[in-house]
Amino acid sequence: MTEAATLKKQKSAKQAELSQCVSDKASIEEKLERLRTAKKEVASVQTEIKDLKSKVKDKSDQPDTWQGKKLTEFENLMEGAFKTDYDTYYKKIDNYYDEICDEITRLENEANEKGGLIGWLGNQINNLGNEIDKLVHH
Repeated sequence: MTEAATLKKQKSAKQAELSQCVSDKASIEEKLERLRTAKKEVASVQTEIKDLKSKVKDKSDQPDTWQGKKLTEFENLMEGAFKTDYDTYYKKIDNYYDEICDEITRLENEANEKGGLIGWLGNQINNLGNEIDKLVHH
């Protein structure tokens, strides 16, 4: 095999690798888009949960509605089961949000690595093309 043929084979292999990297990066970007949407939705749910707790608590501050035994039972519920359930649910949502953030960061780093590899492969293909051109020209 001639030197030019060897270089052409190497260039073809680098082009295939480059195509795969571009495809991989596009797939990562699609995943990132979905995760960023999910992150916004989870943040919205967290806000709704906080608002709900606030609305329920505000009900206890209405003296014409909550009095005597009814108020005591409501306060016990708010400090007992409701608070425990609320805290557990909110913590789970918060952990889910954190997991999404971690996955976004991991995929962004992977996309950056692919971007660097794409640039490097582009340079290698360019250099091989130059060497082929110089060999064929003579």
